[in-house]
Amino acid sequence: MYAALIAGPGYLGGVGSLSDPDGEALYELVALSDGTWATWDPRFVRGLALKDAGLAVGLLDRSSDFTAVLNMRLDERSFENARQRMAAILSRYGKAIFDTPHPVAQRSDLAAMIGTSRVMMYRALRELEADGLVKRERTGGIRILDGERLAGLVTVASPDGAPAL
Repeated sequence: MYAALIAGPGYLGGVGSLSDPDGEALYELVALSDGTWATWDPRFVRGLALKDAGLAVGLLDRSSDFTAVLNMRLDERSFENARQRMAAILSRYGKAIFDTPHPVAQRSDLAAMIGTSRVMMYRALRELEADGLVKRERTGGIRILDGERLAGLVTVASPDGAPAL
């Protein structure tokens, strides 16, 4: 089994397990930086939070931020077509995931990321390629040719003061 997670500094995973001491977290990690993560035992962290009000409030704040991020991501997926969803994913994560000598994910993974069939994903990718925004690579990656125009296709903007995605 393998998994990939896109998380920025301070990203806290397994929050549900902190509120339910008998619950099982799907993953338990905190992103210390873009490339460094640490894991924890949720029962231990919950015990710390019960002893330290500041930590408890900090965990609640992070949970609230994630709720806002989740709502923004749901808005993106609900009100955009496949091309716009692809533009959002490629604008936000394309350089790190697809536009590398050894892509972390393949084009076939992109269909699941944008919530559509592979046929629809390839149709949207061909349109972006025809517009000169991206180029498919032989390695399975996608080169971003015009990031600014690609980002311009994304219609749902984050609200003022919203946490970074």
